[in-house]
Amino acid sequence: MNIFLKRCVLGWTVLFICLGFVRLRAQGIDTVTVMTYNLLYYGANTSFCTTANNNLQTKNGHLRTIVNHIQPDLIGVQEMGNNVGTTLTFLNDVLNFGGVNRWTRANFMNTTSSNILSILYYDVTKFGMASQQPIQTSLRDIMYYRLFYREIPPAGDTVFLNVAVMHLKAGSTAADVVQRGEETQAMMNFFNAKSLRENLLVMGDFNTNTSSEVAYVNMISHPNIHIRLLDPINRLGDWWNNPAFADVHTQSPRINGDGCKSGGGLDDRYDQLLINEFVRADSARVRYIPGTYKAIGNDGQRFNGNLNSPFNGSAPNNVITALYEASDHLPVILKLRVNTGFGLSVSEELSAAWEFKLGTLAEDDLHYFVSAANELLMRWEVLSLTGQALLKGILAVDRGDFRGALPIYSLSPGLYLLRVQDQSGQQRFIRFVKQ
Repeated sequence: MNIFLKRCVLGWTVLFICLGFVRLRAQGIDTVTVMTYNLLYYGANTSFCTTANNNLQTKNGHLRTIVNHIQPDLIGVQEMGNNVGTTLTFLNDVLNFGGVNRWTRANFMNTTSSNILSILYYDVTKFGMASQQPIQTSLRDIMYYRLFYREIPPAGDTVFLNVAVMHLKAGSTAADVVQRGEETQAMMNFFNAKSLRENLLVMGDFNTNTSSEVAYVNMISHPNIHIRLLDPINRLGDWWNNPAFADVHTQSPRINGDGCKSGGGLDDRYDQLLINEFVRADSARVRYIPGTYKAIGNDGQRFNGNLNSPFNGSAPNNVITALYEASDHLPVILKLRVNTGFGLSVSEELSAAWEFKLGTLAEDDLHYFVSAANELLMRWEVLSLTGQALLKGILAVDRGDFRGALPIYSLSPGLYLLRVQDQSGQQRFIRFVKQ
């Protein structure tokens, strides 16, 4: 007898609940949040970035605020200091902080002995590392990782995600442009030589001012369609100092620099995440979720301005402050749907405006499906049967269909109510069983 039926025979009350709702387990759908972030000389003191204007302890506090707000599952960082201890400081003092223990880092790799490097951090409850190696360039290594999703599908086919994290040459001289082109060409040659035909994600600080620059063209116009990269939001053009791209600019969140952080306000789209056709079309069980690509903290009203003034309501005030202080770049995120091949069963629909569905059996995560006609913010609460609020949070819901999970690992096994409510006050109560 399976777990679901065993619970149904525990008593008439549980039997009624089990028959009235469907199972959540084995739906095989997960949502993964990917983030790229230039940390600005993290633990790498220079003559201009010092303990006075780039203090690591202060920076870590801001970075914890940012990570806690975004809740990513994969983080590709740039400008990490060139030593193992610094990479571990970010792991232990930012990610695995306050009782969190789900994060690990990729191998320390730096064949060029650069003073700053790129590296990937990932949630070990969701991903494992199949292989990793540097792609050598004349300036800095481009880091390549082949990850696998830890839940193996019923058919036994592992879901793989190939990731490259890079920091291309900065500058606007002709030599800088040529060097960036050589760097991305080395990466595309690497992918082509591997005959890569899997999910591919490339992230980092590209330092490109336009999509017509050779470094960018190498990626988006490669003759091999399997590794050819796509801008998920299709915002190609001349990004630099162009108000038409104000909502995707990532540098700098401040007008006035401080000697370490550059100034000038937001007018560059240096930081990006690109995907291949496999990810766009869901060809290998990983799919980009439309509408989830965002430059965190950029509300589209910051062209050549400060992130924190005038008022910026795109994130809580403490997050906006942390973004302003931590770095002179903004983090960029997107979300991926991972489908391990299970079917999806859900409870009855809500209204025509939005619907929220889930099953009744859950362990550490309560998986849900939401479909909305428009973007909205939803408040959720887990209640005891006596009405006591035990857990709560906010969901930012994009228009369309979305699957995700609510963390309920702190709950004891038993029967609970989930209350979801939108800004207009419309709400719904749904029962579920925590295993």
